Amino acid sequence: MMRAALERLDGMLMTSLPVDLTPGWLRLVRGQYAAENALMYLRVARWLAVNEVEGDVFEFGVGSGASFCLIYRYLERTDARHSRRFFLFDSFEGLPESPAGDQHPQWKQGRWSYDQSFVLARSQRYGIDPCRVVMVPGYYEASLASELASRLNTTRVALLHIDCDLFSSAKAALGFVTPYVQDGTVVLLDDYFCYSGNPKRGEAAAFREWCQANSVEAVQWQPYSLHGNSYLLTIR
Repeated sequence: MMRAALERLDGMLMTSLPVDLTPGWLRLVRGQYAAENALMYLRVARWLAVNEVEGDVFEFGVGSGASFCLIYRYLERTDARHSRRFFLFDSFEGLPESPAGDQHPQWKQGRWSYDQSFVLARSQRYGIDPCRVVMVPGYYEASLASELASRLNTTRVALLHIDCDLFSSAKAALGFVTPYVQDGTVVLLDDYFCYSGNPKRGEAAAFREWCQANSVEAVQWQPYSLHGNSYLLTIR
């Protein structure tokens, strides 16, 4: 009950407070980690607006929907067209079993398990338009099937948020999204510096391999929060 009331308050303040003050509000109610993530999402929204990068938002690894709600609200505050769609990819059953090489002390099978109804309820408290949100449930080896592309009815991704922790999951996500990336696509890799910062493991390894295989030039933009990193893409 208390969380629901607080999220409704969050939703109102995210639309009424001067946008630069909202990370400060989140610092008070959620702590430094959430505030630093929010500040990065705000930077992304402004960067996309300044550079007039069109396209939709793909988020792989939704969890409780906290990041999605903030990203949606910041894009709404900075983009007068209000036309972006949000594609949310998650098992909604928590992390899968970690394959060999993907083991990490924080990534336990079933962790971050929130079903679609939980995410939908949270997004409603933030005043999010459900008509612009598409949830794609299932583990990626099954859900990212070839016929899915025709059902999504999208052509470009402006923001790609990879928050699925594991190398195997990030590799599958990046492989699926390849046809949609463009010059100016922003990539947020939430767990880039996990695995003790080893670039040959986790999201960092999957992203490096994907760039090399697809002739994508990725310019590092800004690290954020505890373990996130961001890139700006150019298609060669």
